[in-house]
Amino acid sequence: MHVTVTRVNTADQPLSASAIVAEEMERWLREIDGFEGLMMLTNEDTTLGLAFWRTTELAERNRPRRREFLDRMMAVVGVEVEEIVDYTLTFSRVDPRLADPAG
Repeated sequence: MHVTVTRVNTADQPLSASAIVAEEMERWLREIDGFEGLMMLTNEDTTLGLAFWRTTELAERNRPRRREFLDRMMAVVGVEVEEIVDYTLTFSRVDPRLADPAG
């Protein structure tokens, strides 16, 4: 599994804005072949978006579409991407309750 981590400076934004952006991004990304899921982590200064892809090849093939959408979303919200880094998922075990952080 391939994971793209995007770091965004969100110091001037309320924490709730990240959830709204994440929901919109997930709706759009799920239409792209190979997309497996999205996780958003936020503190008072930074938001990390973790996008999970079936393979590196699918993530790369869809990179231009992903970046175009990301740029549009960041312009609407008024924040700036600081870094995008790719990783390979080497281990994961999470409680199913994490699928719904509000629940």
